[in-house]
Amino acid sequence: MKRRKPRRKEFIWVAALVVAAAAAWHFWPRGPKDRPEAATKRTPRPQIQPKNRGGISTREPKPKAPGSNERETLSIPSGEVLKCYDAGKAAFDNQPLLARAMLSKALFSNKLPTEWADDARSRLTYLARRTLLDPAAAFNPRKDPYTRKYTFQSGETITRIERKVALHVPPQLILKINHLSAAKQFQAGRTYKLINGPFHAIVYKSKFVMDVYLHRRQNNLPKVFIKRYRVGLGASGSTPVGRWRLRCGADGETGKVVRPRWYPPPSSEQTTPLSYGQPGYPFGVKGLWIGLVGLDEYTKSIPGFGIHSTDEPNSIGKEASLGCIRLSDDDIEEVYSMLYEFWSTVEVRP
Repeated sequence: MKRRKPRRKEFIWVAALVVAAAAAWHFWPRGPKDRPEAATKRTPRPQIQPKNRGGISTREPKPKAPGSNERETLSIPSGEVLKCYDAGKAAFDNQPLLARAMLSKALFSNKLPTEWADDARSRLTYLARRTLLDPAAAFNPRKDPYTRKYTFQSGETITRIERKVALHVPPQLILKINHLSAAKQFQAGRTYKLINGPFHAIVYKSKFVMDVYLHRRQNNLPKVFIKRYRVGLGASGSTPVGRWRLRCGADGETGKVVRPRWYPPPSSEQTTPLSYGQPGYPFGVKGLWIGLVGLDEYTKSIPGFGIHSTDEPNSIGKEASLGCIRLSDDDIEEVYSMLYEFWSTVEVRP
């Protein structure tokens, strides 16, 4: 028997039924989970944050409260502290990195007797110069996590490189440790030494001292003591206790400034602002100002607080300022070259 050939009208009816069924399935109401696009919908790409004109690197997340754990001390048994101290002394002459690590660990435990703590600080100050800060300092990036080598490329600047690798160290310090006096002296193709920051500071009001140390929390690196400085403080104990960070120099904040105009606070006998060079200008010959912003509930409400040079060098070691922290001319230059806007913290203790 011969098969009957399908007619053209039957093809048309079948095609119409298929189209109608597809349309009904597509437009039939359903919940969000049943939508065809729900299975293939991609997560939107995160928006790239715009570059900040201040000193905040865009390559690392902005912390909510830098230095939130600065008050913590190393939890080390007393017997272990003494072993660290002895190990640091034994390694002092021939193994500077080991000595630096052991002595810093012992010092930051806050369990060393006063005489031994003073000896540890003296040794660590020397080791900081030998391994980090002096232009002639020897370094080995493979062994020292706080140093690195970088080969400049054509068209690069020290500021861009600092932000690119997120050093959190001022360009002035990078110039100093590489025997350079100006940023234009960096040459493409040459390798230079860099330091992984940031530096931080603790002020002890009862002792009129400021301890500067290196601590990079982002990489869980241990604290390294750098140097102790003598400071002048506010008259009648007016220097506030608490935690601070450096102002970032952007978003309306006044960060680190050279020769700023001084506006007297209400407690001052001076009634008019003073510019650099005018009689009574409180920041002295150096004219260096490091603005701070509070991190505690109390310190957040205190305006105009900072660290600065002074026109009264005899006030160092005394309570004589209007509340701010004073440093001598030589010391303020060193501290100014180490503390980095936004990332460096300053804690004032009783």
